[in-house]
Amino acid sequence: MDRKSLTYVDTSVFLAYILGDKDPQKYALAKDFLEGLASNGQEAILSNLALMEILAVLRSIKSKDFRTLNSIQGWDKRLTYVIDGAKAMYEELVGICLKLQVIRFMPSGLNLDFSQLSLSALEILNAMRGKVQFQYFCSGCGTEKKTQFFSAHKCVGIVDVVHSLLAKELKCNELVTFDKGFDELRAEPKIQPLDIRVMKPPK
Repeated sequence: MDRKSLTYVDTSVFLAYILGDKDPQKYALAKDFLEGLASNGQEAILSNLALMEILAVLRSIKSKDFRTLNSIQGWDKRLTYVIDGAKAMYEELVGICLKLQVIRFMPSGLNLDFSQLSLSALEILNAMRGKVQFQYFCSGCGTEKKTQFFSAHKCVGIVDVVHSLLAKELKCNELVTFDKGFDELRAEPKIQPLDIRVMKPPK
């Protein structure tokens, strides 16, 4: 296959597509992009790493269903509700993606050197500077104030670095994402010639 015809799709794009009600603007962009791949003569990779992240997000979603969980008696039954519910959603939603026909799984026979990949990821992460931000809002606890009350270091995540290395290993010509953290990887020599495209919803 021509390398230019293969696109690595980040987890954020798949999640925006299959959980459209969470963010209608991102859903519209993801839908147009994914459904437009065929007309552009492209195919897209749904990697094992993306599948793991999708499953983790679905488990998180089910675990936040406090009202239902509170009505279930016993922790084991509550856990079963989360695990089984997430699995059912996972199978249904991944099926939706695969119905697009331009989406294919990561090759099962790929011979990856995990030691080298993890070393490259460590070297890249070590080279990333990121930025320090003062913030008014804590997404963890939900606290919001009129004055800046805490600081945080923002940098590309290790999983995103691995996504990029996988995309290069799979001979993809581009990686498409909603995650702005990927911007920092564009000039990274260990990632090039992979092109990274960050889709941005209209303001």
